Amino acid sequence: MRRPIVLALLALAAACSANPDPALTPAGSRERPIAVNTDAPGVVGYYGSATADPERVKTTAVNAAPDQVWQALPAVYQELGIPLTANDPTIRTLGNRNFVVARGKLAGKPMSTYVNCGFAEMGGFAANEYRVNLSVVSLVRPGPQGGSEVQTLVEATAADHRAPQGRAPRPCTSSGELERQIAAGVQARVGA
Repeated sequence: MRRPIVLALLALAAACSANPDPALTPAGSRERPIAVNTDAPGVVGYYGSATADPERVKTTAVNAAPDQVWQALPAVYQELGIPLTANDPTIRTLGNRNFVVARGKLAGKPMSTYVNCGFAEMGGFAANEYRVNLSVVSLVRPGPQGGSEVQTLVEATAADHRAPQGRAPRPCTSSGELERQIAAGVQARVGA
């Protein structure tokens, strides 16, 4: 099976020869690689936090060459209103690890469409009422049967901007909708 392989030891990461985009692995963070691009031995894909569950990485097959899919991906992010702050073409990984959504909407839809952060103290969905810090990272790789795979990980937290300082942000879970829209946007652009 050609799914991302969970890394068990940080020593493996130290042995890798590739230097990923610093925006994908912020300096001073406790982040570590959680997936290896099995199509490029020794190249590590940086998807998200050290606690990210690899089952949360959504994979979609695309009937187009990886280079074609890679070329389409930035336009999809732009269409969704997600500015790209990280881009590593050596492992075909791009995204934004620190995107703040302050007005409760992304791509014209309420944030609760994309993430579940529970309920706000005054009622309603916290994702729509609170400031959401979003991390969206996608990787393109060759598919096991030809074509390509687009793998996307969405992570988020929400913080009440009216709450006293020091209150920890609450974790959110992805609904899968943003990952679906990224994959559908790529498929539409490459004619798959």
